[in-house]
Amino acid sequence: MTAFTIFMQNLSVRGKLFSGFGAILFILVLISWLSYNALENLSSRFQLVANVSEANLLISEARQQEKNFLLR
Repeated sequence: MTAFTIFMQNLSVRGKLFSGFGAILFILVLISWLSYNALENLSSRFQLVANVSEANLLISEARQQEKNFLLR
């Protein structure tokens, strides 16, 4: 038998419950942290896309104004 198996057999029901809930809590915190980081990354990418879109709009307006100027 492995040391972990022997440890779990000697652990009381209370200890097993606490370790189980502790593992679930750890997984929950880990998933929450990963989700938060992914959301922050997505937010920064969205801001970059918004900036590029705004620059594209300004360039398009400048090209239109240049065309209008040359046609006069």
